[in-house]
Order: sequence, then C-alpha cells, then structure tokens
Amino acid sequence: MGVVASPLLGPLTEAHAVVGPGVTVVAAAGSDTTQGLMSLLQQQGYGTTATPFYNIPANYVLAGVGSVTVPGQNNSSCGDDTTWTADPLAPASNTAATEGVSPFGSTAGKKYLFAEDSGTGPNANTANGGTTASGTDYGCVNVARSSSAPGSLTGSSTDKAGFEYYAYALDAVSWASSSTRAPATLTQAQLLSIYNCNVTDWSQVGGAPGPIQRYFPQVGSGTRSFFATDILGQASNYAPPTGISGCPDAVLVEENEGQQVKATDTDSAIMPYSAAVWDLQQSNSINPSLDRRVNTVGALQILHGITTAATPAVTAVPVHWNGSNHDYELDSTTQVVESNVKVNLAAGATPVFPGIRYVYNILDSALTANNNYAAASSLFGFDNSSAGATAKSPMCSNTGASNNQQIAIGSIQSAGFASLNTTGNFNGSNVSGATCRLLKPTP
Repeated sequence: MGVVASPLLGPLTEAHAVVGPGVTVVAAAGSDTTQGLMSLLQQQGYGTTATPFYNIPANYVLAGVGSVTVPGQNNSSCGDDTTWTADPLAPASNTAATEGVSPFGSTAGKKYLFAEDSGTGPNANTANGGTTASGTDYGCVNVARSSSAPGSLTGSSTDKAGFEYYAYALDAVSWASSSTRAPATLTQAQLLSIYNCNVTDWSQVGGAPGPIQRYFPQVGSGTRSFFATDILGQASNYAPPTGISGCPDAVLVEENEGQQVKATDTDSAIMPYSAAVWDLQQSNSINPSLDRRVNTVGALQILHGITTAATPAVTAVPVHWNGSNHDYELDSTTQVVESNVKVNLAAGATPVFPGIRYVYNILDSALTANNNYAAASSLFGFDNSSAGATAKSPMCSNTGASNNQQIAIGSIQSAGFASLNTTGNFNGSNVSGATCRLLKPTP
C-alpha cells in the first residue's frame, strides 16, 4: 500500500522542524488508549508544512520522554511554545485544565476543550510565552483524543454543543487476567458480580479455586466508563464498591497497564482491557518498555472472552490469530463490526456482541477563531453533507492515494485498531462517504 507506520513506537520524537510564521500547529491530547496511534501519526510526519501535527502524551513513560514542547506560532492566544509534562495527580485524579499539564484520559481531554469553549480558558503558562495569566488562554489543545462516545448536554461538564466527535476506527473492550485459575470466558452478569463483590473466588464462575482481586481503570478513563456502561450495564460513573468484608477494594490503575498488577496479585487479578491496545502491546513484545501486559514477575495479562446471554449465545475473544500476518488482530469479520457498536443502535437495543466501540478525535466548531478549528478539521474531520465528497481529511479518506492517507491507514492498523469503510452511515453519520463517522452530543 506504500508507507505504513511501524508498530514499534519508540520514544516520541518531534517529526517537524521548529515552525515559523504562517504555520498553524494542530495539537491533540486526552485518551491514553489512542495515544500510541496518534504518536505514530506524528512520528510518520502526518500533516503538512503549513499545518504540522503534534501529539501530547497522557502516559509519558510509554512516550519515552519527560516532556513535549509544542510550537505555538500563528496561535498568539496560546503563546509561542508550550512545554507539556505529566499530570502530577494522575492516575488517582486529574488537574483542572491548565496549560502545560497534559490532560490525562478521555474525560480530561474533553474538559480541556470545554474550558477553552467556556469563555475563561485554561490559565496561561506565562513562562511558556502565554499572553496572560488571567484565564484567556485558548488554542493550546485543538483535538481531544477520546475512547468514549458523546453524551448528553444536559448538565454535562465534558461536552459542549459545538463538539464534533469524529469516529475513525473500531476497538473492542474485554477483560484480561494473568491468573491460571481464571476461566476462558465470563458472561456480562458474571463480570458485574465480580466487580460488585458478589463473586470473590474464581471457582464461583467456572474457574479453579482462588481469590479474585479487582483492578479498575483510573477516574476519567474512557475505557473505564465504556466498560461500566457497555459491559457491566451500569452508569458511566460506576465505581466498584469498597469496604465489603471478604472482598478487597479494587486497585485503581492506568488503563491497559498490566504491568501495574502487584506480584502478589498475579494469580488473582482481573482488569478491563482494550483489545486494540493489547494487540499493539503484543506486537512490541520484544520491547518490555512498550509491552505493558507483563508485571514485575513476568506474568502476562491474557485477553479473555465474553459469553453473551443471547440465544444462541456468542462466545468470543475480540482478537484472533492471523496466520498470514503471523500476528494477532481484531476479529473484524464477526465481532468487531459497526453493527455491534452500541451507539449505533436504537435506545435499549442490545448488540450481538458487547464491548465494540468507536475511538474518536473531538473538535470544537465553536472555537473557530482561537482554536485553529479549520486546520484541525483539515487533518481529522470531514464535511458531513452530500456536497462534502471532496472536503475530507486524510484521516477520513484513508484510501492511500496520498502520503498522509497512507500514514493514517497505516497508523490505525499498526496500532491494533480496525479501520472504517466508506459505506457505513449509521444515523446520518457519514453522508459524504468518508472513512469517519460524525457524532454529536445529544441536547
């Protein structure tokens, strides 16, 4: 197909030279689920000389750097340059939107855009060239990475009416465990019983006798909220109960980080896991700094399956071995398909197989003057209209006709995700035949 992004991420390097006058920088931040994919875009030089792209990490260990500097030319309200570092409160919580403190997780990325849209944007970091410290600092984040879908605007603190969710790939969420006692699959009801402490031993769900230790993603994680709603059937703000006798409190860790399982929990741990990220990590199994599935005693988090309650029941792990490519990949022929994305279904409808989701880049159309909306849209959006056939970014028209299109499709596939076709058009989300879908928050 031409240029294909390497699956070996390595340290995040700045693919573009220092920018000059007239250059409009586009910067993304938020979800750590799609951090690797977007880092591949930057490493491959996605963008143009006039519109370079920079990816602000959530996970700096995975990025292989201690900080990232994003040039700010032609974006005076952000300042000349912004140096971003890890959120010191993560993973337990998030710092309020502040220039220079990297948004950690999908929710934090959305909240940064929200603050920019609120009329009192994140406080400027004057040490990095910000024009003011009074809270009129806009445009430092142009794209919010998200693994969670749009919500309702009623009472929302994360979505604005101008938010545009551009779905560009498919992922699947299941559960993982390093325990030799765990069964091959669990039903959704069994998973909820485990996380609600009604089940505390593997033998109660078809495994060998042994205690279960719950692990759960950090607050603000898109994978956390998606697992809660689409796997456990609970509200998006669900938290595993605490203080229950005979059921140790859940351990909160950064999402998709099997290495954080304590050595003493090797044979008891269970955790939600993105199948695409698991796939990317196993592709980098020769590099222990990138394969985050293995803990300090070498125990591997194995991706397990889900058995549905439908008739007939479907039992599946969302990844399968591709003998031609000699690699694991998402099972995009059966389970990982758009018809199983819950957001596409009528209210109350149940997908044939749970846990399938879009991943998104979010733009804010209300910030046209100060947030480089047009430049961001040229890299990550499309015109969702019958007249918009030619107004598609390379990400949303990743056919391989141009170098940027090749980078887009190569990065999606190399990062373990499944790309979208041009024909899907659920609820009018793709009128112009793009390889993206446009979703918006509900009123």
